[in-house]
Amino acid sequence: MTTIAYHHESKTIAVDGLILRGGMVMSDSYQKWRTRASSTFFFSGTVADIEPFINAATNNAKYEWDLDLSCLRVKDGKIYECGIDENGYWEIEAMYSVAIGSGCDLALAGFDMGLNATQAVELAAKRNAGTGGKIFSFTLDEISKFKE
Repeated sequence: MTTIAYHHESKTIAVDGLILRGGMVMSDSYQKWRTRASSTFFFSGTVADIEPFINAATNNAKYEWDLDLSCLRVKDGKIYECGIDENGYWEIEAMYSVAIGSGCDLALAGFDMGLNATQAVELAAKRNAGTGGKIFSFTLDEISKFKE
C-alpha cells in the first residue's frame, strides 16, 4: 500500500512513492496524488481505483462496488478524510494529524514522538513493507497551487 501522513500543526502532507505489484517494485517515485475540480486527492490503495473514486467524489456519483483505497482530499485550504460507502461519497474535515495506508499506525506513532510529516513517513518506511521510495512533502499552501 503506502503511507500518507498529514501533520496538522505544520499543515504538511508527506507521501511515499513506492508502487508494488505482488512482490515486484513497479516504481519508487510514483506521484500518489491527482488534482481535479479545485481539489487534490492523495491516495493509498489500488491505482486502478483512483479515477473511479475521483469521478464519484467530484460528480456525487454512486459507485456500485468496493474500491480498495483510502484518501485525503485538500480543497479550499482544508484537508478531509474521505471515502465511498453504500451511501456514496463522504468526507470529514481533519482537525488533527492523520495518517492513512498500510504504515499509518507507524506514522501516527511518529507524530506522538514529535516527528514531522516527512519523518513520520520515513519511520513507516523502515518497518512497513508497503512504504518506501522517494518521500514527497507539501504544505497545504503549496498544494493549493497544484494544477490539473
